[in-house]
Amino acid sequence: MDMLALRAKTEAGWVLASALVLSGFLFFRYLNRMYLSLVNDNTTQRITKRIRDTNIHELPD
Repeated sequence: MDMLALRAKTEAGWVLASALVLSGFLFFRYLNRMYLSLVNDNTTQRITKRIRDTNIHELPD
């Protein structure tokens, strides 16, 4: 086998492997952002509901 062909195949394999690692990293980063967004939205909704449900006259002076 020609050494240049072997080198090209090896480099192509490394490029493919690094692309897969990068795509996996980006995918999990996206999932993490989605999760944090959902958690923050849920927390904001609970706090807003508590504020709405609280009567101003029930608060201590």
